[in-house]
Amino acid sequence: MKTPAGTYVIVKRDPGDKSSFTVSGFVQDAASAEMTVGANVFEPALRVGTATNAYGFYSLTLPADTVTLVFSYLGYETAERTLVLTADVKLDVTLEPVTLSSSDTADDRALSNSI
Repeated sequence: MKTPAGTYVIVKRDPGDKSSFTVSGFVQDAASAEMTVGANVFEPALRVGTATNAYGFYSLTLPADTVTLVFSYLGYETAERTLVLTADVKLDVTLEPVTLSSSDTADDRALSNSI
C-alpha cells in the first residue's frame, strides 16, 4: 500500500496480542541505592538491548519466550536474570560494586606497563 507524502500509517497493537511483553524497571547501586544512569540491559540470544535513562529506568519489549537479561555497568559486577515472559514484568535490579584488592591493582599496572 502506497501512502501519499505527509500521510502517516498508525499501527495499533491488538490488546489481545500476546506475542510480546515489556520488561521494565530500575537498575541501582546495591551499596548506596543510587540509580545507575546509562547501565546496559541486553538479551544476548536476541541481540537486543537498551540503556537506563537519567532516572535509572529501562524498558525492553521482547517476544513471549524464556529470555535472559544481562545487566552491566562499568565498575560493577554483571547480573543475569532469566524470565519466562507470559505477561509484562517489572524487574528492579541492584548491581554490586567491583572491589579491587591491592594485588589486582599491581597486576593491572604491570599489564598496562607491558603494552
